[in-house]
Parts: sequence; structure tokens; C-alpha cells
Amino acid sequence: MEANTIHKEVSAGRQSVNYKEILMLDEMKLRIRIKSDSYDFQCFARVSVWSEENLRWEQIDFIPFANMQTPKGLLYKRGGSSEEHFRGDRGRPFGNRQRDPLIGEMLGQAESGC
Repeated sequence: MEANTIHKEVSAGRQSVNYKEILMLDEMKLRIRIKSDSYDFQCFARVSVWSEENLRWEQIDFIPFANMQTPKGLLYKRGGSSEEHFRGDRGRPFGNRQRDPLIGEMLGQAESGC
């Protein structure tokens, strides 16, 4: 199984910079969201899976803000909207891979393409 990125974007909010990536693994659609906010407790890194049954994204994994490598306050830094700033969290294991080893394996394969 190989994961393919179908969408990737970095965008600025009012006080944050947001990274979003959507991947396909066979029939499974995954979304990675990483947020750098000016307040560390509002930063996050989350993985969700699209549920055809419920027609919504359901969070399956996360990195607590205290363990994130993405710097806080990117909006106020020169070059803060660069994808480079998010690679530290995008390219590392999320905290709960043991809950779904298939997701962990897929993310591991996709990380090499980041």
C-alpha cells in the first residue's frame, strides 16, 4: 500500500499559520492538520480519517502541543508560512499509532515524500 498526497496547503489565519494535507491510501482518505498559533496551547497536530458512513472527518491521532516541534507564533516570523516549519511534526510519529497500525504504517510511508 502506498499513500498519495492529493492536496497540500499552508495558509495564514488571524493569528495562526495552518498546514493541511490530504492523503489517499487505497480507499481511505486521511487528513493531517498542523496549526502554529501565537499561543502554544492553541497549537495542534492532528490526523483524521474521512468517514463515508458519518460524512465527516473523525480524529484518530494527535500530538499534544507540549510535544510539538512546529514553532509557535509562525505568523509573526519572516518566512513563517513556509512548509518547512511543519516538517518536524509532519515527519515524526503521531502519539497513538498503536491504536491503528495500518494508519501508522501509511503515515510512515508518506513521510518520506515530505
